[in-house]
Amino acid sequence: MVAVVYIWILGLLIYPLSYGNKGIEDPTDICKHTLSCSECIKSHPSCVWCSAQSFTQGGESEGSRCATRLELIQRGCDEDHLMDPKGVVQILKDVPLSDNADEDMVTQLAPQKVYLKLRLGEKRTFQVRFKRAEGYPIDLYYLMDLSYSMKDDLENVKKLGSDIQEVLHNVTKSVRIGMNQDHIGWRNVTRLLVFASDDVFHMAGDGKLAGIYIPSDGHCHLNERGEYHNSNMFDYPSVGHLSQILTAANIQPIFAVTSNALPTYQGLSELIPKSAVGELTEDSSNVVNLISQAYNNLSSTVNLEHVNLPKGIHISYDSHCPDSTKEGQPNGQCSGVKINQMVDFNVTLWMDEKMCQDGLQSFKLRVLGFNEEINVDVETVCHCNCEDEEAFSSYCSGTAGNYSCGICSTVNSQRGPGRIHRHHSACWGRLPSSPKKLLGRCIGIYNLVHYEVKDVAVASAGCMNGTVACNGRGKCECGRCACNKHVHGLFCECDDASCERYEGQLCGGLSMGVCKCGTCECTSNYSGSACSCSLDTSTCITPEGICSGHGRCECNKCVCDQGYLNKLCSECPGCQTPCQKYSTCTECQAFSTGLLKDNCSLSCGHVIVTMLKASDWGGKEKEGWCQEKGEDSLITFHVTEDGELVHILVKEKQEIQDHTQQLILGLVLGIVFIGLLVIVLYRVTVEMFDRQEYSRFMKARSQEQWNDAQNPLYKSATTTVINPNFLQE
Repeated sequence: MVAVVYIWILGLLIYPLSYGNKGIEDPTDICKHTLSCSECIKSHPSCVWCSAQSFTQGGESEGSRCATRLELIQRGCDEDHLMDPKGVVQILKDVPLSDNADEDMVTQLAPQKVYLKLRLGEKRTFQVRFKRAEGYPIDLYYLMDLSYSMKDDLENVKKLGSDIQEVLHNVTKSVRIGMNQDHIGWRNVTRLLVFASDDVFHMAGDGKLAGIYIPSDGHCHLNERGEYHNSNMFDYPSVGHLSQILTAANIQPIFAVTSNALPTYQGLSELIPKSAVGELTEDSSNVVNLISQAYNNLSSTVNLEHVNLPKGIHISYDSHCPDSTKEGQPNGQCSGVKINQMVDFNVTLWMDEKMCQDGLQSFKLRVLGFNEEINVDVETVCHCNCEDEEAFSSYCSGTAGNYSCGICSTVNSQRGPGRIHRHHSACWGRLPSSPKKLLGRCIGIYNLVHYEVKDVAVASAGCMNGTVACNGRGKCECGRCACNKHVHGLFCECDDASCERYEGQLCGGLSMGVCKCGTCECTSNYSGSACSCSLDTSTCITPEGICSGHGRCECNKCVCDQGYLNKLCSECPGCQTPCQKYSTCTECQAFSTGLLKDNCSLSCGHVIVTMLKASDWGGKEKEGWCQEKGEDSLITFHVTEDGELVHILVKEKQEIQDHTQQLILGLVLGIVFIGLLVIVLYRVTVEMFDRQEYSRFMKARSQEQWNDAQNPLYKSATTTVINPNFLQE
């Protein structure tokens, strides 16, 4: 309990010092949703705006100005009119790194100031360098548990104070050791806190055992004697609160604890950045070596982190350490860094797609345990360079026309002050004297009042291709069709989203085909109305040929001949095997026997039979050979189909031996033998069971013990009476 109170008091004393990537999207579809240059560049990093005059054609809305750079160039937009602002990184201050701490101004972290201009969704990276300077100053604050069990430790620490300072002098010439910040004054150097205890600590929530439920307020409540006087009012601080205070003050704690409390403080150290734990002997005699080892471990670990990162800005670190490289970390970290050894961190920033903010936003980067910081200023690209409006532009040919980024706009007083409506530039060439006629020509979405039918008819004539304006797929603006998304053409007659779908995608997806004007144009490997038929035949090929020679390959799938089954047409349950199919022809041609012996030449003219002698056969079985029963012999042959011809190799005639009688005799003898065997086994089993029962009976008889006893009702016929007078005689 005392241990945690001292940690808490220390924390209160030092307190005053104190895009992700989304799934891959097609930018071509995203860009078409925007109607201004600023909306275009904010929609996707690949979206570019064309500010050229008269860039849009019939059937195109102003949203077609926003597309990918390649698409706009292919459509004829000059490079000078492409609005594609890119992010920049500028190093504003970069003081060289120092080799030792003897210099007037020690620099271990560079650069010192960075400016970035970020476009939404675009990543920008800059490099941060760090090098440990030799002899960097140290301030050590020793905090001790003053419970009675630590009394002998306190005496040893008093004696070892000079030894601690001597050890730290081996690292740096500038060392200060103190016990209270307000009196010794922390310097802006490496700060070490050594906390010694032989017991575990308390944490937030333990105060409830004493009825204390008010959380720590983060302030120091010490009286004039240096005693904490609100112990019965505020609960213990939480581990997170303590970690926040130590990190904000750039203090690196070293927990020197005895073995019984070591596991607890090891868990605490994992929650506090740049902290170390060491095992303390019962009398604290090893505290000097413990501090030396802990400092070496802490100083060789470099943690780069960000402070006060503005909302909407994302950051990641790539750490290039002496022994490894780590990418995509939430903070930079390297271990085992030696003095005058440089480590590099690549810091990557990107903006949230919906967090476009004007003005500078700032945050800091720092290495835990060191007093240096990097100031980072971030500015967001939210507008195009062409958005400075040209009022009353001659291109717009009107007193109310403002020109910006290739499009004209006007302020419509009839819909409220300052409301801007955008019109296609073709509306602004020759303005009629009558506003009725002007607005009659623009009968699209910007009509504000009703006009005579004849004016409307004249204005809509340019949008008519039949009876429905713009085929019902767009709106008539200024006598021209402004088509809906995925629709184009002078009269919006082509719909690039009305093709057949395969597996939920138009024309099966971009890898299979594209939809153009309602028809799928398939790639070279696909065909069909929805590009769903693959021209590949790889899944139809078998060793026997396409679809095992019993079908055709359509859309990379086998269509089997009648009777054949499975994916490769290799099975035919109702079909004869080649052995069965050609056995009769083989028998009649080779041996002139069988069912076809009378018309063998007519029925088996396509079969060519070759006889094999026993010497050629060699007595070896061969794979794929058939054995069928003939009229009076067993026929062994091999079939090879060659188009319409069939080549058959036949082994010499093998006589069939009749083993019927032997089989019947053997079967009868077997039945008799099995019957006798069953009877014998039954009798043997019964005999063995009887012998066991008899043996058990005889054993029980031998263990019987009968006691002789006289019937108590029995009276003997003879009675003997003894006269006591005659006993002496």
